[in-house]
Amino acid sequence: MSLPSLPEQKIAEKLSLLNSRGSQLLHRLYNLKKNAQDRLGVVLQEKTFESAIKYISRKFPTVEIRGNAGLNVVHSQRSEILKFLQIPYDLFKDFMEFKDKAMDLFNQISTSQIRFDIALNFDLCKGYLDLVCLYCQILLIVPRIEERKTILGLYHCCHEYQHGTAEASYPRIAQLVHELEHPHRKIVEDLQIFGKQVGEAILTLRPIYMRRMLPTDQMKTGNLLSLTYVPQHMLNPTQCETMPCEYLSLDVYAKWIIFGFLACPQQVSNSQECLALVKIPLHENYVIPLCRDEVMAVHPAFETVFKLMKMDKAEKWLHESAKAAVLHGPRSHVDRRNYLRNALSDLVNILGDQPGLLGPKALVLLMALSLARDEIAWLVRHADAPIPKMSKTKVNPDDMQDRQLPELLFYMHELRALAKKYQQVLRRYFVQYMNGFDHSLLSEVIQKIINVGDDESVIMTSFLHELSTLDIKAAESGQYNVDFSMLRLDWMRLQAYMSAARSQSHLHENRQLAFNMNTVVFHSRMVDQLQDILDDVSDLSFLYHYPKILEYTFSVCSGSNQARYVIAVPLTCAMFLEGNCMHCPEERGAFGERSVKAVNHYLELISKDISGLFGQMCDEYVRLNGALLPFNATNIVKDQARRANDKSKKHGIQEFVMPGRESERKARENYTRMDTSFSLINDLCYTLNHFPTIVVWGHTFVPREFLLGPVEEQFVRILSTLLKFQPEAMDIARPTEVLTGVIGFMTYLRSVENFVNIDMTRVFNVVLLQQTQPLDAHGNPTLCSQYTAWYLESLLRRVSTSNICYSPSRKSFISNHTVLFKAEVYSDPQELKALCELLGPYGIRYLGDKCMHQVMGQVLELKKMVTNNKETLHNIRTNYDKPEVCNEMIKRLKGTDEVLQRMTIIGIIINFRKLLMESMHSVLKKRIPFMIGSILDFKEHFPAEQDSMVVDEMATSAGIECTFDPILAQCLRGLCDNPQTDYVTWCLLMVFVAVGLPNLAFRENSLFRPTLEGHENNAHCIVAAINYLSATFFTLTGNSTVSERMNEFLALATSSLLKLGQLETEKEMPKNRESVYILLGMLVQESPFLTMDLLESCFPYALLRNSYNQAYKKKPTRKREVNTDAGY
Repeated sequence: MSLPSLPEQKIAEKLSLLNSRGSQLLHRLYNLKKNAQDRLGVVLQEKTFESAIKYISRKFPTVEIRGNAGLNVVHSQRSEILKFLQIPYDLFKDFMEFKDKAMDLFNQISTSQIRFDIALNFDLCKGYLDLVCLYCQILLIVPRIEERKTILGLYHCCHEYQHGTAEASYPRIAQLVHELEHPHRKIVEDLQIFGKQVGEAILTLRPIYMRRMLPTDQMKTGNLLSLTYVPQHMLNPTQCETMPCEYLSLDVYAKWIIFGFLACPQQVSNSQECLALVKIPLHENYVIPLCRDEVMAVHPAFETVFKLMKMDKAEKWLHESAKAAVLHGPRSHVDRRNYLRNALSDLVNILGDQPGLLGPKALVLLMALSLARDEIAWLVRHADAPIPKMSKTKVNPDDMQDRQLPELLFYMHELRALAKKYQQVLRRYFVQYMNGFDHSLLSEVIQKIINVGDDESVIMTSFLHELSTLDIKAAESGQYNVDFSMLRLDWMRLQAYMSAARSQSHLHENRQLAFNMNTVVFHSRMVDQLQDILDDVSDLSFLYHYPKILEYTFSVCSGSNQARYVIAVPLTCAMFLEGNCMHCPEERGAFGERSVKAVNHYLELISKDISGLFGQMCDEYVRLNGALLPFNATNIVKDQARRANDKSKKHGIQEFVMPGRESERKARENYTRMDTSFSLINDLCYTLNHFPTIVVWGHTFVPREFLLGPVEEQFVRILSTLLKFQPEAMDIARPTEVLTGVIGFMTYLRSVENFVNIDMTRVFNVVLLQQTQPLDAHGNPTLCSQYTAWYLESLLRRVSTSNICYSPSRKSFISNHTVLFKAEVYSDPQELKALCELLGPYGIRYLGDKCMHQVMGQVLELKKMVTNNKETLHNIRTNYDKPEVCNEMIKRLKGTDEVLQRMTIIGIIINFRKLLMESMHSVLKKRIPFMIGSILDFKEHFPAEQDSMVVDEMATSAGIECTFDPILAQCLRGLCDNPQTDYVTWCLLMVFVAVGLPNLAFRENSLFRPTLEGHENNAHCIVAAINYLSATFFTLTGNSTVSERMNEFLALATSSLLKLGQLETEKEMPKNRESVYILLGMLVQESPFLTMDLLESCFPYALLRNSYNQAYKKKPTRKREVNTDAGY
């Protein structure tokens, strides 16, 4: 019977399809091994199935189900079990089918006597050796599926229960799985008949593999991967006769050799060349991958096969190989990685500066990426792999940990990014190359070939036609999409035709054709499969299965010179999805989620590291800025005084360090802690800013944006540290100190923009705007709430209860010299302006609202006291022109002193708020003068007949004082239930205050202090309370004008105070009568409703002038009173 023609055999097509299906099958079997427990579900988890499963596993492959009561539980749930096990059982059927098809193709190739040579028929030889490896890998991984017998046996039992007969494929599958209890024996039995052909194919690898496996010293001597070794040849394209072999992974070569000779061990014993070749990978590796993180111990596997084949003589060199792999293998890979780091760094610098070299030097780029990937794969594969016992030695732990691995990963990602960025340059270059040089050279070679069959002639003609019709102009415009997959498949077909023994023209006789076509195929892949070829040489998705290696790689970057390469870790995690098998969609979700989470996790860690360093630097900047504050100048005086007093104790005096001394350096090598932190920040910001985006599974990560959140958190932490707020002790930092620290922090963060492209203004706006609110976005207290609590609960409470006086002249609260707490330190204009800078208009408005709420509480108590004395006050109001009746009624009043005290507290709060508004206006006038001018203009020209509440509220928020306070009105409006009744109440309150003013003259602490322009007991604050409350009360009730009621108040007050001069005895004469008279002058001066003419009509101006004269002439009784800076 004649054999079918070569085209009819379709060897090329079968190799492509079987390799694709074999790779799919291998990954599915791997997933079954990892997830068999989940696949079986409740079947293996229920205790009722334990005895049945043990019986099936023990009797496998022959399981007798008739009359077996132990399988009743299986019979009762046969439908559910069949549903669970259908997919894994079909997988074993696919495995059996693949094995049959592969063996048929091996026989067909053997019968056709195809001659393999990796340098000539690269695609055909690669496909054949890949199929041999896949066959071995699949047969080796099936025995590792622990539940294989349970799956097959249970399915067989349930199928027979359900259908009354066994599944047709079960006997063969069960027998095959049973034979794979010794997988190496089965592999040798199946493939040893093809040993000669496999051995010849592997031997063609020898010259290329030995050239690729050069020691590091020879790589350095030969300047491998160097573009500048011969500068005049830099623009020449790098090419050779075996271009596809040059960038093929060394792992692939090692797998071909190891699995090939494991399947055909007799070739090793029969050929010294084979023996020399197999020793090379055995000296380099002691494990080799089966699938993903599943590895095979190489030396024990060969030992098993050699014992099986009774090759006792091989035992000696096998032990020597194992010892060499453990002792010398790791060290050689360390040297190779060190060399590759330098080589890849040079490539990144040169190709990044001159991307036009990517075209002619594309082969060098792919070789570098392939070598680097192989080294990383070797390291992670061997890091935790068990050492072969036959080596009788231990590996050096330092050789299995590479602290510079991030740098190598970074350069790989950088080269990949360059190739993708300039892919249009590569495409244009190689399209021109193929249309020009490749077409001309190939045409000459084909014309010299004789005795070519019709099929071969048609394929060669199609090659020339496709190269000649390439559209160069379209390629130059960047709009040219071409697919060379048919050309590559035709070339593989031609390899199969011309490599067979009965071909009219053999490929080994036309070597130039093979070399040229292999080059054309490489060029075509650079045009339409750039991403695929980059994945072939630099795919790092296998690191998905080695998370500990990535964690270690990330950890070594912290605080080391590898910090600038740490972005390589999340970039590597972004490649995890590329390791997903397209025929296993069920694992895509897990790969994608893990990749997204890993990228997010590592970017957050990088950002937190940078933020932590920012915190350290900013703490130092704040400290240095704090050293420049004016009050620190006293340290210089103290230091000089101490030196003058202790001249003899030279060594006991600690020298005061002047600000700026830290910048003095004696040597460049003397690194400080700040220098180290600055260097780390520079490196980390560089790496975070280097790659604009990272795209993972539909998610786009912007690395630099991750820095914003941690920086905001660090900013908030710094603010909390600067504030030093202690609620228990009610202690807090001065606003100027906090503002100085904030400015220092912001100044440093501004400089960060020089390293990383982020908008720090956005950070400032977000954080500082939140600090103007009571709570931030996380519900934590802010500067606004903490300063509000301190000023209201600490400062103002102390003012009302301690010897602290409000000074209108100094616009501050001044503490008595007997008080340790210095109120002026927190309330002088400079401090309040700093407070306004920190809190902003929103925060000051919040603080003012809280002040007004406290005023409202005091007014509520005053309203109750007026209600209790309502009848008496009404009689006083109606009989104020009858002195005897008034005096009698005044004596009946209850709580006069309390009313005055509460009015004083209200005045203190209002004056404090006035100081805040003045400071706010000063700050805003400096910051936004044009807007402040517009607000003032709008307020002044607003029609008087319209409601000005909104305008007044806007002006108040800008720090502009209004006659009618809208904020106070909003608070007091809640106390006004009935306008008519409330009007009477407010009138009586003014009467209560007016008749109570003389009581102040009898108090010792009512003395007026000219240096402060105020009274020691803050009685002058009553003036502000009267003016503000009267304007608000009578505007809200609307029964009469405010001026009328103020005239009435002035008449009552002057009448009451003039009675102080009618006292007969000196004992009855009050000590501070003149100081209380001054209140009337202050009231008229501050009130917009009263005039001096009106005052003079009811109170002699000479009396008021005399009161001022007496107050200013009075000498201080204590020396400390003269020093106004230290208190009064």
